Formats: sequence, structure tokens, C-alpha cells
Amino acid sequence: MADINGLDPVPFFIADQALHSADVVRSQAYNSAAGDEGVVGMSDFRVLPYATPTGGVRITTGNYVARGRSTGQLGQAYSGRGMTESRVDIPANTSTTTTAYHLVVLRIEDPQYAPWTPYATVDQKRVGPYNFIRRLPCTATTRYAWEVNAGHSAIALARVAVPPNTSAITQAMITDLRQPCNAQVLPILDSSALTDGFTLAKSAAGNAQWFNWPGWNPQYRIPTWANYVNCMSTLTSIGGSTSTVDGDLRGRLDFPGGPLIAGNARIDLDASAAGGGQRHTFVTTVGGYLPPQAAGGILTVNNEGRIYNESPGQIGSNAGSQMAVSLVFSQRLIYP
Repeated sequence: MADINGLDPVPFFIADQALHSADVVRSQAYNSAAGDEGVVGMSDFRVLPYATPTGGVRITTGNYVARGRSTGQLGQAYSGRGMTESRVDIPANTSTTTTAYHLVVLRIEDPQYAPWTPYATVDQKRVGPYNFIRRLPCTATTRYAWEVNAGHSAIALARVAVPPNTSAITQAMITDLRQPCNAQVLPILDSSALTDGFTLAKSAAGNAQWFNWPGWNPQYRIPTWANYVNCMSTLTSIGGSTSTVDGDLRGRLDFPGGPLIAGNARIDLDASAAGGGQRHTFVTTVGGYLPPQAAGGILTVNNEGRIYNESPGQIGSNAGSQMAVSLVFSQRLIYP
């Protein structure tokens, strides 16, 4: 009940035996997640088939935040955890023509709100349970729990598509629908002038050699929470000789448990006019998941290149050549 100012009379957290309502504690969960919801860890609550496919799925452990969606729950959320692996039965599809779709959700059934019924005894009220893994019928395009039950406090974990005349659930039938709760992102933008006259070397016969080029290799500390990295390097005002130039560039990131190496970006420059080479811009990109041992370690940006042995011309940095690095550390869901 609100006080004369329209406020919950006991904010979180007042000492000296003050009594806090469940609503204000739920508002604390909502505030801590900045109004977001979903799984907290990037591998939390994955929906997986059994090792030997059968009529059900299993759900891994984890932590979650789910917004309160019952009437009167604006600005509230629930926060909980899965302590052991859960399992949900998926009924066999006996249709001979139609695929059956099921939504696997984590739902909070709070008897303070309809349609949930309170437990009968004090002991039951104290220990619950109040959060459940449920299976709900859905469509081929359902992505959110509120699309099925708008007034229920729940988060979608996966959609299972069971083909006609099928009972055993495989990984191919499961679409991951988890959303990360407040996934963190750290963007970094850095740049440097390049050494004048640093020419990209020619590869030996067979063109298997790669060289560290253009020679600026910045290093960054990997956040302990990051499990994914993207890097784009832009090389500007790079000089080319007057002859045709053929070769490759690629992005490379070195870190504990690495590296990540991108596919080749082709260098293919036609012969330029007599009297001097032209200036060029090159871009390399590289990205991927980081292994657990990379957390807190050092990441080094190491672009690589090679000029084919048979190429008449070469490229190199000159006065005015620069390199810019756009690096983004992030959290991404880990999929089965």
C-alpha cells in the first residue's frame, strides 16, 4: 500500500526491523537488471536433446531475470536460478502432415497474482516451488513467452518443431530463443601513424609465407566477462608501386587459447600511371568466440599480409599512412 506521497513506505533496504514488501524487493531485481530480462550467463538454460533422442528435452542450470507481467507489476522483476538440470516432456506428433510447435519457457507462478493459486500450508508457502520450466503450444514464428500468455511472468528458452509422425527430439528441431540479460559490450577505437617505408614482403615460392604488416600491434586487456571479440583494422594512405600488385591481407588476434585468424582479403591492384604509385585503403576483419582461458589475458592485434612471389609490384606504408583499430569485446550466447 502506498503512503501519502504515493510511495512504497519502506524502500530497500531499511534496518531496525522495517518490513519490506515483496513488491519493493521485486523492484530491486528490476532495477538491478535495468529493466531487462533473460539469462544472466551466456550458457545458462540451454535447451538440449537427450544423448539418445527421446520424447523430451533437458535444460541446463543457470541464473535468470524475468520481468513481472501481471497487472500492477510495472517496474518489477523476479530473479532466480536453476540448481540442477531440468527436463520437459515433448509429446509425439501423430499428425501425418503438420509440424507441431512447442515453446519451452521458464515461468514464475506467483500466487499473489491471478491465475495462480496459493499453497495450502505455511510450509508449502515457504519453499514453493514458484518457478517452473513449462511447455506451451505455439506457432512456427513464436519467439517470446508473452506472445502465448501476455499476463504471465516468463522468459522463452527455445521453440521445438516436431515433424509429422515423430516422437524423438533431436538438436535440429530446437531453435534457441534465449535472450541475454544486460549483455555487456566494450567498444575500443584506437589509431596510430605507420612507419614510413615499411614494405609488405613477398612470399617465397608457393606463396605460403605470411608477414606481420603493417607493423603496429596494439595490445588490450580482455575483460573477464567477455566471451566474444570483433576487430576491424583500417589501413589508409597505403602506397602501391606503378606495377600490378597481387597478394593477400588478413586479420589475426593473438590471446591465451588463441589465435583467431580471418579469411584472406585479396590485394589486386592494376598498374598505375607512370610517375608514381597511387594511395589505397585496405580493411581487415576478424572475430569469434574467446575460450575461457582468455579471460583477463592480453589480446594482440596482429594483421598479416603477403605479396605473391610472382607479383611485379608491392605495397607499403608511407609518410601519412595510418591504421585505425575498432575492437569490440562482448557477451554472446553460447549455443549447443
